[in-house]
Amino acid sequence: MNRKLTIATSAGLPWKTGTSINPLIKAAELQRLGLEVTLYIPWIEPSQQRYVIGEDELVFSKDEQVAINHLYLANLGYQSVPIAFYQGSYFEGYGIVPTSNFLEDMPENALVLVEEPDHLLLPFPLSQLKKRRPDLYLIGIIHTHYPYYWRKWFPEISDEDYRNIVQKAYGKVSSFLLTANLHRLFVLSEAIDFYPEAEVAALHGVPDHYFKPSGLATSGIYYIGKLIADKGLLDLAWFSNQLGDRAIDLWGHADESSNFTTWLQ
Repeated sequence: MNRKLTIATSAGLPWKTGTSINPLIKAAELQRLGLEVTLYIPWIEPSQQRYVIGEDELVFSKDEQVAINHLYLANLGYQSVPIAFYQGSYFEGYGIVPTSNFLEDMPENALVLVEEPDHLLLPFPLSQLKKRRPDLYLIGIIHTHYPYYWRKWFPEISDEDYRNIVQKAYGKVSSFLLTANLHRLFVLSEAIDFYPEAEVAALHGVPDHYFKPSGLATSGIYYIGKLIADKGLLDLAWFSNQLGDRAIDLWGHADESSNFTTWLQ
């Protein structure tokens, strides 16, 4: 049976984040290999886009957002891929989630890659997609270690209690609900070790040639991540303080990037 491939993810350009860029390139590369691929990304209203992108990057139509994604692919030498939308809504501290269970409406007999199923499926814990849509084959890929970011909300309990109570409980409940909807569940590294049913696979990564453009220095430290304290920027400041006096250049923009110099000793 020939299956159409559908990739559903929780973010889309112009929001520059792993769950917008990785699935986009994955879709383009699989299409280049001859598969019929459709990429599903969320549409959120401009009033909510302000939480994830700058005011100068707001998009006011789906056609405009498709054009942004296709231009990104063209600049990498890829052909455009078909892009479809589902309605999403942004929740602070978690991200974008769908307002309805659009996965129930996937094309017949599709192979569905669900990027961040903890976003796309957990809002609908009783959907039981495997029973409702037995023609689909559903694979989930967990991207984010959310209990790591939530740790700051539980300062009164020890690290051991947090891991045993909050982290493991979240993982067990989430794993139970997700495996009721998915045929296979993957995590990207062993650091996400609280999903009992998940398989570990490095499904994303940075190719070697990224570090070898013309003129790039062959020594030094390179940090690839977001200009957000909880996602590595504060750790970068800590390591810099341990290493002593060292010049640092930052590219990009985010509210917390202006705080970086205050974290340096």
